[in-house]
Amino acid sequence: MDSVVGSLTLAYYYSLKLQKQFIPVINCKRGFFPMKIDINMHLQEYKINPSDLIYMEDISIERVSEVALIDHNKLDSL
Repeated sequence: MDSVVGSLTLAYYYSLKLQKQFIPVINCKRGFFPMKIDINMHLQEYKINPSDLIYMEDISIERVSEVALIDHNKLDSL
C-alpha cells in the first residue's frame, strides 16, 4: 500500500512544486491489482478508481527519462 500511496502523493507533490507533469505508475501488472484488497479499499474510500491508474504494462519504459521508485529496489518485470 505504501508504494501506491507514495507514488500518487509524490507525483502530485512534484507536479505542484515543479509545475511539470509527473505521472504515478503502479509497479504492478493491472491484472494483479484486484488481488490487493487493502489498497483497493483505501482507493475506493477516496474515490480513486483503480482502472484510472497507470500500470507498468501501460508505459514504454524506453521512453521514460526519470524514475523514482517508492518502496522498491527494482521495477517489476513485464
